[in-house]
Amino acid sequence: MAGEVARTPHLRNLLVQLYQESTVNEYVSVVEERRARDAYFMNLVSDETRDEGDRIQLLIQLCQRTEGEAYIFSANLVNLYNAILACEDEVLHPYREMPRFGGRRLQTWDAVAARFGGQTNRYLRFSVDQLRYIGSLLQVPEQIRFETYLVTGVEALSIHLYRLATGARCLDMVEIFDLRASVISIVFNGMTVFLFGQFKDLVMSFTNSFTTDFNRLAAMADTVEGAGCVLPNVVGWVDGTAIQVCRPVRDQRSIYCGNHRIHCIKSLGLQLANGVLLAFGPFLGTQPDSVQAREMGLPGLLAQHWVFPGRTFILYADGGFAIGPQLITPYRRGAGRDPAEQRWNQRMAATRITVEWGFGTVKEVWQLLKTERAMKSLGSPVAIYWFVAVFWANVRMCINRGNVVTEFLGTEPPTLEEYLTM
Repeated sequence: MAGEVARTPHLRNLLVQLYQESTVNEYVSVVEERRARDAYFMNLVSDETRDEGDRIQLLIQLCQRTEGEAYIFSANLVNLYNAILACEDEVLHPYREMPRFGGRRLQTWDAVAARFGGQTNRYLRFSVDQLRYIGSLLQVPEQIRFETYLVTGVEALSIHLYRLATGARCLDMVEIFDLRASVISIVFNGMTVFLFGQFKDLVMSFTNSFTTDFNRLAAMADTVEGAGCVLPNVVGWVDGTAIQVCRPVRDQRSIYCGNHRIHCIKSLGLQLANGVLLAFGPFLGTQPDSVQAREMGLPGLLAQHWVFPGRTFILYADGGFAIGPQLITPYRRGAGRDPAEQRWNQRMAATRITVEWGFGTVKEVWQLLKTERAMKSLGSPVAIYWFVAVFWANVRMCINRGNVVTEFLGTEPPTLEEYLTM
């Protein structure tokens, strides 16, 4: 074991070995009155619900506290602990800083392909060939400066997609991207804000060709009716969604949703029949769907853009919205309801579920949105995370030629070029 320790260059590796040894070795106390106290301490160390860094620190504290006492540790643990104490110029807190290796930064797509291999779709949600194509269409600069740090466009896009897709901590990405955790955080947030500034109108604007062009609206309405929708001229569905965030240290009431019993921001989503999801907001956690629709002026937008000579297009919503000429909701529940109305509601619910599929796809594919510890409303642009994730979901739908919504309705998704120029 001593030889293995001598070959280990980094303190972090020593700590990992110490942690691994602690999970498979028992220690024996020869002082009976301290057995219960230290058994409790070791239970904390082996508690798998704790962060690995906390468990390592607890184990080091145990070693320090029992030094000089009559305790018997395994020889491996003793050698590891002594080797750690011999690292004079290294940081003894692995979760504050991690080593960099040099020469391993992912500055080109070839480097990305070499690092992730066949797992690029898993970690970045796109293949390398797709990313090359997307990068050219998005016109990502070859080099981007975030604060004082200069990175390549490939590097920034890879960091952005990796964290958005996996929800990983910046510290866990150090060994992958060979950058300090603080730099990764700055690059991720900088790239997220950059993409939001460039493409937010593709997500948050109602005045685009998919929502204002008569021919496209008519084609979607005809396809939806052919898919079994009993209400003619429906081209989309609207609903609200909650994006959970950490409980803030102040102004908690404004973002607390009593219905979901969570702290959250809210967004109003409009799922079009061609697979494109639009999102509006953000709204406070206390605001119901009908208030969100009124604040964004949805009835007025529908009246302005969806009424044509001889044909009016319709948006279908759930019972939480106020009914209007272009915004239709189900028949109200209650005793003595007509069975025909109940059947109509059931048949309309079969297509209205597509908006929930749209929300679910965004949150399942882009796991950062479900990582509560990363969604700090007072410390991070959490609303921008949501809108950029919706943008990437639409890009992914276009480049993969469809998603669950288009497959269910049998609609033709737009090409990526059409989406980016809508």
